[in-house]
Amino acid sequence: MIQYYSVEENLVPLHGLQYDIDTVCCVRSAYDGLWYRGIVMERDVCASDKCIVLFVDYGDTQLVDKDSMFVLDQMFMNTPVQCVCCSLCGVRPLLSGGASESIVEPSNGIVPIPSHVWPPDINAHFETMVSGKQLVAYVANNSGHECLQYSGMQKKMAVEVNLFDTGGESDIDIGTLLVMQGAADWSEDDGVKMQHWNPMQSDFMNR
Repeated sequence: MIQYYSVEENLVPLHGLQYDIDTVCCVRSAYDGLWYRGIVMERDVCASDKCIVLFVDYGDTQLVDKDSMFVLDQMFMNTPVQCVCCSLCGVRPLLSGGASESIVEPSNGIVPIPSHVWPPDINAHFETMVSGKQLVAYVANNSGHECLQYSGMQKKMAVEVNLFDTGGESDIDIGTLLVMQGAADWSEDDGVKMQHWNPMQSDFMNR
């Protein structure tokens, strides 16, 4: 792909509606100048000439200038998305008093958050727990819901994982820590089992 997009005549700019959310594109990264497959996640509200793009083979996002976004040629659509969509196994969002949390959206006012969606403050807290660390992930279930179903690209399935921070004196189960901190609850199916199981100390094959 790098070789293909190094040829000027292969650079077909996006136009108009092609900058809409979920548009698949080829992106030249501002960090290393290389070419990547991406998808438009949202337009930047502060700058009409920029979009937030998810790099589908790596899982990170960047604020990208529109003049660095081009049409992704069909030949690059057949390779499955390489990043893996994951969810934390055994835990679920915590609902206070059985009522749904809510979030304020500028266009729609106060909108309830569905019970399966993590509130923004918990997402931010989770990010502080895992960012910049090398974690150990154990795949607990690889038959989850469809994920990353983008136009022309092959589907990927979300996998459920247990995350462990092994950088300290003792291993920390991120899911268990979220529950202990009051930021999550055990899921109905896995809660009892997860409270008494640690794959870092157990035989994976005999779970």
